Amino acid sequence: MKFQVFHLLIILAVAVMPGAMARVGGHRKLKSVNAANKRVDGQYIVMMNDNVDDVTGIVNSILRSNNGGNAKVSHNYKGVFKGVLVSNLPEQSQALRKLLDSDDVKEIYEVSRVRLSGILTCVLLI
Repeated sequence: MKFQVFHLLIILAVAVMPGAMARVGGHRKLKSVNAANKRVDGQYIVMMNDNVDDVTGIVNSILRSNNGGNAKVSHNYKGVFKGVLVSNLPEQSQALRKLLDSDDVKEIYEVSRVRLSGILTCVLLI
């Protein structure tokens, strides 16, 4: 549960703060959050188009056929969006470029650690 919440927070942070996103490497599909957050090397959330049925199969096929090395699908997202978390994928790899160029892929987000802080106030009505 903690794992899913962590990644959902990343997606929400990217969706809520479009001004903080940068186009890394010049590709329109590759998104990253602002530099204040610590990037997790080699981890990407791959969001697929809604019409894609075999999300894991397509991503695994691209990773295997394009020298993905030790890259693997670590988690499947099936609720809010269709996608996967890919781990151990080098930034300059051919497999990442092929994922970015795939018509089945909507967007790819670099994973980063986000620190949230705030105050929770509870009001008791008696």
